[in-house]
Amino acid sequence: MILNIKMMCGYSICLLFILIASCSDTKKGTKEVGDSILSHADLNPLISKRLSFMLDYKLDSLNFPRSMKKDGSVRGVSSQDWTSGFFPGVFFKLYQVTEQSVFLEKGEEWVAFMEKEKFDGETHDMGFKMYCSYGELFKITGAPEYKDILLTSAEILSKRFDPKVGSIRSWDFGEWHFPVIIDNMMNLELLFEATKLTGDSTYHQIAKTHAHTTMKNHFRNDFSSYHVVDYDKMTGEVLQLVTQRGINDSAVWSRGQAWGSMVS
Repeated sequence: MILNIKMMCGYSICLLFILIASCSDTKKGTKEVGDSILSHADLNPLISKRLSFMLDYKLDSLNFPRSMKKDGSVRGVSSQDWTSGFFPGVFFKLYQVTEQSVFLEKGEEWVAFMEKEKFDGETHDMGFKMYCSYGELFKITGAPEYKDILLTSAEILSKRFDPKVGSIRSWDFGEWHFPVIIDNMMNLELLFEATKLTGDSTYHQIAKTHAHTTMKNHFRNDFSSYHVVDYDKMTGEVLQLVTQRGINDSAVWSRGQAWGSMVS
């Protein structure tokens, strides 16, 4: 099932829609006859093959599937990688659509490796990792332990916010002053959810301020977006409008452009 998630998490989402479309068409049939969804007669063979691959993929805390190599093998990553939450998250989405317990159980097995990531204060990717995984699991179970994981993750993420800049810092590496990448928009949902769960508007305000700063500085007059805005951390002024993705600094980088749509 693994696509090149390295290119964009949206690829996994697109595949998920394909899987869901197939599973949705067969949901009634699986309940009526009690068949495994993998062997259902109406299920597209390609989808069945991909689901089987996912379910059979060996559990390994250091080998979350991220992409396929040219030789057909899987490129695996640790739970610290920004894509780690996608794989268990897809299982939880599949469960929400099919109500097949095998998907929930497999997702829970994988996501257990990720709990420690709630303390990772060296990344802005808490939404990618924790909301795409534990966020989906909490929607299913409502279990307080998963709520606590989400709230800890949100608290750690909020510490990367600088009120002078009005944004959440993206990277701690390189010769940047205060780099903010368009990708960061995808992490705000975790903060909005934290306010919903606690009533504490601080998280909501941080997310809202970051979004407004992004709208002001990341977008060109034609509404295409820069990948990186580097700010002066003392004054909040924009220092650079550049990219580490796309063909050049003035390019429209499709993945970033899609993530920027979260501004709305």
